[in-house]
Amino acid sequence: MFGLKKIYLFCSLCILFVLPVSAQVIGNEWINYNQFYYKFPITQTGIYRITPATLANSGVNFANVDPRNFQVFGRGQELPIFVKGENDLDGVFNGSDFIEFYAQRNDGWLDTLIYDSPSHHTNPYYSLFTDTAFYFLTWNTSFTNLRMAVSVSDTDTSTYIPEPFFLQDRVEYFSSKYYQGETDAAKVTDPEYTDGEGWMSSSFGAGSSKTIALKTTNIYTNGPAAELKTTVSAWTKDFAVLENNHTKVSLDATLLFDSSYNGYKTFHHQFLLPTGVLNSTTSNLKIESIDIQGAI
Repeated sequence: MFGLKKIYLFCSLCILFVLPVSAQVIGNEWINYNQFYYKFPITQTGIYRITPATLANSGVNFANVDPRNFQVFGRGQELPIFVKGENDLDGVFNGSDFIEFYAQRNDGWLDTLIYDSPSHHTNPYYSLFTDTAFYFLTWNTSFTNLRMAVSVSDTDTSTYIPEPFFLQDRVEYFSSKYYQGETDAAKVTDPEYTDGEGWMSSSFGAGSSKTIALKTTNIYTNGPAAELKTTVSAWTKDFAVLENNHTKVSLDATLLFDSSYNGYKTFHHQFLLPTGVLNSTTSNLKIESIDIQGAI
């Protein structure tokens, strides 16, 4: 959270209408109520393995389950899984068999739905509530459940033509402080989740700045332009001065954004950067709060 100037962290009428009922997507359509689901928590993103011993120690009765029948669900969808031993066609999950899959911890992926506008979602990388996501292991009678495709069996790569580059996301997000979003002159916040609300960095005042070191190692200089996305929130208690905030965003010597404005503002920027402006090791993103004389 990047603040400007002095920073402050900061009987109804019910009418009933009869409306026609229509089918709506509510997120639990994946559940088959004829199946059992074993729930387990995921707190770190990565590749996970479930073995017969894991299930046995957890009290799961899988004695009569054909490995081809296994399914794993997360984030409301069936996940592609790899099941070692299912191609043995012995109908038994035992010995050195296992289930492997990729799972993600909880972040802000679902929080967009509770904001007054999806565009006001501040931090998609950090959940408003918890970092724990729950996944579900189940099985049915189908032999066509979602599986990882194992398509590369050729170990001789001498004839392969190497790609000159690949694209990679490098993310720096902050979650040290929670902000309630915009306040009015009476310091009242909107009861809805709104613009600028969420987990961000610590704030700083007018005349100060914050520098974020972005790792930009192994840049392929002949590749396409890099895409930089930033979210900056700023506000002041001064509601009298027309322009009482002034923000600058730059990457090393390249000025990306320079604007003055009044009151509270959240900026979601997206910049395309030629690879030539990126340093070979670290590029420094700087956010400045320019002091405006007369504004409080």
